[in-house]
Amino acid sequence: MSTSSSAAVSKVSRQPERTRLYRLGFWISGNPLKVLGAWLVLFICAAVTASYFTANLKGTDNTVIGSDSHRARQLIEEKFPDTPSETDFVVLHSAATTTDEEVFRRVVRAALDRYRASSAVAQATSPYAAPQRLIAPDRHTALLPVGLNGTDKQMKDAAEGLQDLASELSTGEIAVYFTGRAPLAAASADQSSADLSRAESIGFPAAALLLLIAFGSVVAAAIPLALGFLAVLAAFGVLGVVSVFTSFDVFVQTAVSMVGIALGIDYSLFIVTRFREELARATGSTREDRARAVGRTLATAGNAVLFSGITVVVSLLGLWLVRSPKVHSMAMGMTAAVLAMLSISVLLLPAILGLLGARVNRLALPWAKRSLAHPDPEHSTWARLVGAVMRRPVLVATAAVVLLGFLAVPVFGLRSGVDLGATTLSDSAAGKG
Repeated sequence: MSTSSSAAVSKVSRQPERTRLYRLGFWISGNPLKVLGAWLVLFICAAVTASYFTANLKGTDNTVIGSDSHRARQLIEEKFPDTPSETDFVVLHSAATTTDEEVFRRVVRAALDRYRASSAVAQATSPYAAPQRLIAPDRHTALLPVGLNGTDKQMKDAAEGLQDLASELSTGEIAVYFTGRAPLAAASADQSSADLSRAESIGFPAAALLLLIAFGSVVAAAIPLALGFLAVLAAFGVLGVVSVFTSFDVFVQTAVSMVGIALGIDYSLFIVTRFREELARATGSTREDRARAVGRTLATAGNAVLFSGITVVVSLLGLWLVRSPKVHSMAMGMTAAVLAMLSISVLLLPAILGLLGARVNRLALPWAKRSLAHPDPEHSTWARLVGAVMRRPVLVATAAVVLLGFLAVPVFGLRSGVDLGATTLSDSAAGKG
């Protein structure tokens, strides 16, 4: 670390009252209701626009910008404007009936009539028009090409109805599926929402239990989870506004939730822990004493959180160097999540802490009451652990490097490639097709 940066850090640690973050925290803590009211309005607006974000997610786009395939697609769209935007397939399969039998042909004719009648379909081709390409050698499976027009979002939405159409055409002898890029995108969106709900149902209770053990009180443990949820809501709200101009990959929803909740726990843990220490050092319990504790917390732990978040945002900017719309979409979503959590940590959390004061330790666990009433971080378990590490730094560092090297061994067996997501959707109709 340079001399100037060391001096700056030393100055903040010795005289936090002179920093802007201290003054900001002091003011917010002194005016909590005004701040909470402003944030309530913002969250209501975010809840409205968030629905637009989740409703306009598109399927995964594996385009590589500037690649030969990308240029070929642009040429096709330019020189052959009547070509459908996408060709998907109706898959007809029967284990007992062949494509030559009348019962199979009848289902094919019904499928052609129903799909051609759909406004979402540009064209539909009979498998009997090109049997060498569209009928399997064993004569038990046939493909019916279906051309779709529109944007990725429009085709994904249309695929849901076309999949229902395939289900209606299925009989006891012949199974009918609708598959392809748009159907897989629609199935992926549904699967992503279901997986996210299942992950949250498992992750939230686990995180709550760990936070309860770490903080020792229910009120303090609830703050990080609540702020993580609000960060996700705020990020969804911002992305909802951006969705007016561009569409987002379906996996952005999962990435934003993951980053928002993780940072909500991480940043809140730093700030709430520091606030409890500052509150214990306070000479009184007046409103001004709470404001000073919040100010010192924001000037120290808040300063570290702020720079940590900025570092994450800068690192995410590197994702824009990847020539992939999917990666750009993920970068934008995760950046929104980080900025939302940073804003909440610096501008909302101080108001909550200023309003709670010593009540942040309410509903304490029986074994934690004494440590919460008289915190002594210099003699805590973590302090003893750090002391043990510093007494044998070379030995501990060597052991850590060996362990990390052992854990990194599987990296040499990684195989890179493009995953279109079909394997994860094997239980869906589009995946079966």
